[in-house]
Amino acid sequence: MNILVEPGKRFDVLQRFVMELLDGQKDPVVAQYYGAFASVGANTLVSYPLCYVREIFTQLRCCEAVDLLLNILSHLDAHQTCTDNGLAWKSIVKVAIILRMLEMQWVGSQGPFMLTPVGTKPQLAF
Repeated sequence: MNILVEPGKRFDVLQRFVMELLDGQKDPVVAQYYGAFASVGANTLVSYPLCYVREIFTQLRCCEAVDLLLNILSHLDAHQTCTDNGLAWKSIVKVAIILRMLEMQWVGSQGPFMLTPVGTKPQLAF
């Protein structure tokens, strides 16, 4: 996969892609670049196979959070060879937590499972 997202647009596309991953609502900007890699279920929610998620994050590398996500996703392949220790699930949970933390930073805490009070926008350091 080699889709060019102009450097000045990467952060915007990254934010939109993360939100699409979390809520499943199709974003036209993300679809312009990565729609061919998405799956749309009967409920019309958009999802992406993990192998494509890692490649999309590689294309959108523009901040420390993406570097951390790529590091975790790179370990996921190694953990999948041994299924009895739970390390693959641990990696998936880490990715999910980081995505939710990014959501809180960008749009503020909104739901009952958020880690900070509703409406706050924590600044994250990686």
